[in-house]
Amino acid sequence: MRSSQRNSIYGFTLIELGIVVSIIGILFAIAIPNFLAYRQRGRQNAAINDANITMAAIAGYIDEYGGKRIPKMSDLPKDLLSQISPNHKISIEGEPNKYIEVIVEGPKLSNPYVLKAILSEGVPQIIPPPAGDDIFNKLKIGHAVVSAPKEMNLNDKERVFLTVSLKKKLDELKKNLPKEHTVKGGKIKISDRMRATLHSLDFIISAENPNIQTVHSYSDTKWIWLIKPKSAGEHELVFTLCALGQINNLPTSIALETYKEKIKVNVELFDKTVLFLKEHSSWIYPIIVVLFGFVTYFIGVVQGKKEKRNGTEDKDGIDSSEISPDKEYDENESH
Repeated sequence: MRSSQRNSIYGFTLIELGIVVSIIGILFAIAIPNFLAYRQRGRQNAAINDANITMAAIAGYIDEYGGKRIPKMSDLPKDLLSQISPNHKISIEGEPNKYIEVIVEGPKLSNPYVLKAILSEGVPQIIPPPAGDDIFNKLKIGHAVVSAPKEMNLNDKERVFLTVSLKKKLDELKKNLPKEHTVKGGKIKISDRMRATLHSLDFIISAENPNIQTVHSYSDTKWIWLIKPKSAGEHELVFTLCALGQINNLPTSIALETYKEKIKVNVELFDKTVLFLKEHSSWIYPIIVVLFGFVTYFIGVVQGKKEKRNGTEDKDGIDSSEISPDKEYDENESH
């Protein structure tokens, strides 16, 4: 009886336990790396989100105060910054009117996340971060050229052009531009919607068509600006071309290319005279007024003396004319 009960007791064999442990180990080997990668992606997305919120706040600050100063975190609106994770340390670096960087650090981030943007007309234009690589790589290849005059006069106005095409090559695009212009360009990534901006501190710039345009495969896309120099000398124009898209469901612009053109601004003799008078008006105008007053006074004095002399001569002439006939009459009587 005891022997039958002993034989009926059943347990796992060592091989079966080994198989079960191996299966559990394989599941853990698959699940744990995926879980860690998922958690890391979540942390990275949180860093990207905080960087985008900060960049949006910086854009508002620059729009209000200009890009001459890189703001600090304490300068930004508190209602926007309250949305940032307390686990992240955010710093802002950059160079006024050139570029700006938002650096997100945290104890749970493997590497700091850096969101960089160039500053064009006070608007931060984001340079493609790692999250935007897929968008950047999917862009089509085309050509772009910029065209600007080599030189111009101070009081002249000239048109400058930026042209993008998906079909035409560089030589074909150059044929439609003014021959007296300097033309440069090359291959470039092109998106369906693009923004072009022109910036210079030495020119008055007015756009003749929208900065944001849709790029078609069947026609060229052209941006035109009218420029007027503010002063003489050699000045620089900066063209910036950006692709418009979305990163993490947030609208953004990816800076694709920046072109720089130098224009020599000449001054004619009349313009030089006008400029000289404007620059030194603080002391020239008072001298002119004093000289004018002195000349007026001198002319008045001379004119007064002349009138007085003429009056005296007229009086003497009248007396002599009255006496002379009488004398002649007396003389005739005596004879």
